[in-house]
Amino acid sequence: MFYTLLKLHLLRLNITPGKRLRQQLKGEKAYRKEPSAPRPYIESLSHFEPQQPLHHVRPGMLLSLSGHHLKVDPQFEDEGVYLVADRQRVWKVAQLITNVPSQLVFLLPAELPTGQCRLQVRCRVGGSTELRQDTYRESIYCKVSAASEWQFRTLRNQISQCALFYFAACEMLKSLLG
Repeated sequence: MFYTLLKLHLLRLNITPGKRLRQQLKGEKAYRKEPSAPRPYIESLSHFEPQQPLHHVRPGMLLSLSGHHLKVDPQFEDEGVYLVADRQRVWKVAQLITNVPSQLVFLLPAELPTGQCRLQVRCRVGGSTELRQDTYRESIYCKVSAASEWQFRTLRNQISQCALFYFAACEMLKSLLG
Protein backbone atom coordinates (compact mmCIF):
# COMPACT_ATOMS: atom_id res chain seq x y z
CA MET A 1 0.00 0.00 0.00
CA PHE A 2 2.78 2.46 0.94
CA TYR A 3 4.63 1.72 -2.31
CA THR A 4 1.45 2.38 -4.33
CA LEU A 5 1.01 5.76 -2.67
CA LEU A 6 4.57 6.70 -3.51
CA LYS A 7 4.04 5.61 -7.08
CA LEU A 8 0.92 7.79 -7.40
CA HIS A 9 2.78 10.93 -6.31
CA LEU A 10 5.73 10.59 -8.66
CA LEU A 11 6.07 13.26 -11.33
CA ARG A 12 8.35 12.71 -14.32
CA LEU A 13 9.03 15.56 -16.71
CA ASN A 14 10.04 15.06 -20.32
CA ILE A 15 10.80 18.36 -21.99
CA THR A 16 11.47 18.64 -25.72
CA PRO A 17 12.18 21.91 -27.54
CA GLY A 18 9.72 23.26 -30.12
CA LYS A 19 10.51 23.89 -33.80
CA ARG A 20 11.53 27.53 -33.38
CA LEU A 21 13.88 26.77 -30.47
CA ARG A 22 15.50 23.89 -32.39
CA GLN A 23 16.08 26.16 -35.39
CA GLN A 24 17.60 28.87 -33.20
CA LEU A 25 19.96 26.43 -31.46
CA LYS A 26 20.82 24.34 -34.54
CA GLY A 27 24.60 24.85 -34.45
CA GLU A 28 25.00 25.15 -30.67
CA LYS A 29 26.69 22.45 -28.62
CA ALA A 30 25.20 21.29 -25.35
CA TYR A 31 27.53 20.94 -22.41
CA ARG A 32 27.25 19.88 -18.82
CA LYS A 33 28.11 22.32 -16.08
CA GLU A 34 29.91 20.74 -13.14
CA PRO A 35 28.28 21.13 -9.72
CA SER A 36 29.96 23.49 -7.31
CA ALA A 37 32.36 21.89 -4.86
CA PRO A 38 31.04 21.46 -1.32
CA ARG A 39 32.38 23.84 1.29
CA PRO A 40 31.78 24.30 5.01
CA TYR A 41 28.65 26.26 5.84
CA ILE A 42 28.01 27.81 9.28
CA GLU A 43 24.30 28.13 10.06
CA SER A 44 24.31 29.23 13.68
CA LEU A 45 26.43 30.07 16.69
CA SER A 46 25.47 29.35 20.28
CA HIS A 47 27.07 29.27 23.70
CA PHE A 48 26.16 27.71 27.00
CA GLU A 49 25.80 30.80 29.19
CA PRO A 50 22.21 32.11 29.10
CA GLN A 51 22.97 35.35 30.98
CA GLN A 52 25.46 36.37 28.27
CA PRO A 53 24.23 38.01 24.99
CA LEU A 54 24.68 35.73 21.97
CA HIS A 55 27.49 37.60 20.22
CA HIS A 56 29.38 38.59 23.38
CA VAL A 57 31.98 36.05 24.44
CA ARG A 58 34.89 35.71 26.84
CA PRO A 59 38.19 33.88 26.46
CA GLY A 60 37.83 30.27 27.59
CA MET A 61 34.12 30.20 26.80
CA LEU A 62 32.54 27.09 25.30
CA LEU A 63 30.98 27.82 21.87
CA SER A 64 29.04 25.69 19.40
CA LEU A 65 28.81 26.12 15.63
CA SER A 66 26.08 24.28 13.71
CA GLY A 67 25.95 23.81 9.96
CA HIS A 68 27.15 21.53 7.17
CA HIS A 69 30.58 20.06 6.29
CA LEU A 70 32.15 21.51 9.46
CA LYS A 71 34.30 18.54 10.49
CA VAL A 72 38.00 19.40 10.55
CA ASP A 73 40.96 17.04 10.41
CA PRO A 74 43.30 17.81 13.34
CA GLN A 75 46.22 16.20 11.45
CA PHE A 76 46.44 19.23 9.16
CA GLU A 77 47.76 22.43 10.71
CA ASP A 78 45.82 24.67 8.32
CA GLU A 79 42.42 23.15 9.19
CA GLY A 80 40.39 24.23 12.20
CA VAL A 81 38.32 26.98 13.77
CA TYR A 82 39.94 30.40 13.58
CA LEU A 83 39.17 33.81 15.07
CA VAL A 84 40.22 36.75 12.90
CA ALA A 85 40.43 40.19 14.52
CA ASP A 86 39.93 43.50 12.73
CA ARG A 87 43.66 44.01 12.39
CA GLN A 88 44.01 40.60 10.68
CA ARG A 89 45.44 38.94 13.80
CA VAL A 90 44.48 35.25 13.76
CA TRP A 91 44.00 32.78 16.63
CA LYS A 92 43.42 29.08 16.10
CA VAL A 93 41.15 27.18 18.48
CA ALA A 94 43.31 24.49 20.09
CA GLN A 95 40.69 22.49 21.95
CA LEU A 96 37.82 20.94 19.97
CA ILE A 97 35.29 19.12 22.17
CA THR A 98 32.91 17.88 19.43
CA ASN A 99 34.12 17.55 15.84
CA VAL A 100 31.36 16.17 13.58
CA PRO A 101 30.17 17.37 10.14
CA SER A 102 27.08 19.13 11.53
CA GLN A 103 28.53 20.63 14.73
CA LEU A 104 31.74 21.94 16.25
CA VAL A 105 31.97 22.56 20.00
CA PHE A 106 35.17 24.24 21.16
CA LEU A 107 36.86 26.38 23.82
CA LEU A 108 37.89 29.88 22.85
CA PRO A 109 41.63 30.57 23.28
CA ALA A 110 42.65 32.22 26.55
CA GLU A 111 44.85 34.81 24.81
CA LEU A 112 42.00 36.57 22.95
CA PRO A 113 42.10 40.36 23.44
CA THR A 114 39.10 42.61 23.94
CA GLY A 115 37.46 43.58 20.65
CA GLN A 116 35.59 42.43 17.56
CA CYS A 117 36.53 39.26 15.71
CA ARG A 118 35.06 36.88 13.13
CA LEU A 119 34.75 33.09 13.35
CA GLN A 120 36.03 31.00 10.43
CA VAL A 121 35.99 27.26 9.76
CA ARG A 122 38.71 26.04 7.40
CA CYS A 123 38.67 22.42 6.21
CA ARG A 124 38.96 20.05 3.28
CA VAL A 125 35.56 18.63 2.36
CA GLY A 126 34.89 15.25 0.79
CA GLY A 127 38.50 14.11 0.39
CA SER A 128 39.45 17.23 -1.58
CA THR A 129 42.98 18.63 -1.40
CA GLU A 130 41.71 22.21 -1.64
CA LEU A 131 41.29 24.07 1.65
CA ARG A 132 37.84 25.69 1.84
CA GLN A 133 36.46 28.10 4.44
CA ASP A 134 33.31 29.76 5.67
CA THR A 135 33.04 32.81 7.92
CA TYR A 136 30.19 33.30 10.39
CA ARG A 137 27.90 36.07 9.14
CA GLU A 138 28.17 38.30 12.24
CA SER A 139 31.11 39.56 14.25
CA ILE A 140 31.46 38.51 17.84
CA TYR A 141 32.67 40.78 20.62
CA CYS A 142 35.25 39.39 23.03
CA LYS A 143 35.53 40.93 26.48
CA VAL A 144 38.49 40.01 28.67
CA SER A 145 38.21 40.09 32.44
CA ALA A 146 40.23 38.61 35.30
CA ALA A 147 37.38 36.22 36.07
CA SER A 148 37.36 34.80 32.55
CA GLU A 149 41.00 33.65 32.87
CA TRP A 150 40.15 31.87 36.14
CA GLN A 151 37.05 30.28 34.56
CA PHE A 152 39.10 29.12 31.58
CA ARG A 153 41.66 27.38 33.80
CA THR A 154 38.88 25.77 35.88
CA LEU A 155 37.03 24.50 32.81
CA ARG A 156 40.24 23.19 31.24
CA ASN A 157 41.04 21.28 34.45
CA GLN A 158 37.51 19.83 34.56
CA ILE A 159 37.78 18.64 30.95
CA SER A 160 41.17 17.07 31.66
CA GLN A 161 39.75 15.25 34.69
CA CYS A 162 36.79 13.96 32.63
CA ALA A 163 39.15 12.72 29.91
CA LEU A 164 41.33 10.92 32.48
CA PHE A 165 38.26 9.33 34.06
CA TYR A 166 37.02 8.21 30.62
CA PHE A 167 40.35 6.61 29.71
CA ALA A 168 40.58 4.90 33.10
CA ALA A 169 37.06 3.51 32.67
CA CYS A 170 37.94 2.25 29.17
CA GLU A 171 41.07 0.52 30.47
CA MET A 172 39.09 -1.08 33.29
CA LEU A 173 36.48 -2.37 30.81
CA LYS A 174 39.21 -3.74 28.53
CA SER A 175 40.78 -5.62 31.43
CA LEU A 176 37.39 -7.00 32.53
CA LEU A 177 36.33 -8.07 29.03
CA GLY A 178 39.65 -9.07 27.57
